[in-house]
Amino acid sequence: MSVRVVKKAARGTIRMSGSPVVYSYGKPLLSAIFTERTNRFECKAKIGDSNEETSIYCPNTGSMLSLVPTKDNPTRRCILSATHGGTRKHVHTLEAVVENEAYVGIHSRLANDMVNSALQQSLVSELEGFTELNREVTSAAVGKDGTSRTDFELV
Repeated sequence: MSVRVVKKAARGTIRMSGSPVVYSYGKPLLSAIFTERTNRFECKAKIGDSNEETSIYCPNTGSMLSLVPTKDNPTRRCILSATHGGTRKHVHTLEAVVENEAYVGIHSRLANDMVNSALQQSLVSELEGFTELNREVTSAAVGKDGTSRTDFELV
């Protein structure tokens, strides 16, 4: 992810607002216990009060090393979304895992949407004071195809 700052922001620290909601998924989420990562695209979890493990889709193909259950920490609290119908192999998708009492979003396709939401709510004090927020800005900087893309431009 890249963020280009056009003018310098006041120095500060990252703070949390009074509301714990940084991003809204727009659909109901389920509490679960993340028990195992079986491969790059699949995990196992116990949903709600069930002791039965269910296979779920993992939308992050990275290692997620600090979030995956281990011998020392065999279960991790998490939240799932559900998609019913269609041709999906798994009904549930792993959306976030609890780390140090905070939800860590693992859905890589949603990362920029989450950052955008935090910026619009002024949750990053170092980046307050900007009047314009532009996404997916293309510039003439040299890249593979002669241009470069910036995820966020703050003016």
